[in-house]
Amino acid sequence: MLHIRGTMVVSILADTDGEVTCVEYVSGHPLFIAVTIDSIRSWKFSSYTVKGLKKKFCGRITLRFEANEYAVKYKVI
Repeated sequence: MLHIRGTMVVSILADTDGEVTCVEYVSGHPLFIAVTIDSIRSWKFSSYTVKGLKKKFCGRITLRFEANEYAVKYKVI
């Protein structure tokens, strides 16, 4: 019976439209690296705007996850 919980940390880079262009693993359970990266690549953020101009941005995202034999649940913290 599978039961794993923990925290994943990834770095992201988003373009001027808020599309995720790069995701890099920082830390967390190795079993969830691929699924975390694939999930975050599909996310879309609001555009970062400075003085009316859209800018690229980067940052880190921390996810708390819990997995069992039926599903993986996660929450951004």
